[in-house]
Amino acid sequence: MHENFLRLVQGSKTVMQYEAKFTALARYAPQLVSTSAEKCYRFLMGLHDSLRKPLVPFHISDFSELTERARSIENDLMATQQRWTTSRKRFIGDTSGSSFSEKKNRFVSGDS
Repeated sequence: MHENFLRLVQGSKTVMQYEAKFTALARYAPQLVSTSAEKCYRFLMGLHDSLRKPLVPFHISDFSELTERARSIENDLMATQQRWTTSRKRFIGDTSGSSFSEKKNRFVSGDS
């Protein structure tokens, strides 16, 4: 379990899932997370780059604050991705069933 903790990274897990696994495995390696700062550092290093990079400059040493901010960033990234996907579908999508390339060809050739 100690080795599992050392190798733990977020991977495809959400922040909440990663936090749960991190907390469960940290019990087997108490010497590695003996201070709040050490616990935060190890948790931070296992996060996805997209979550870790905005958090690093804050030097957060309170684990609850770190996990809450990571969740907040994750939620914002997911909402942004969802908005982008929705707007992309609107731009490319067509209720008549024509593909984007068919529309483009009609426009270029002057057909409507």
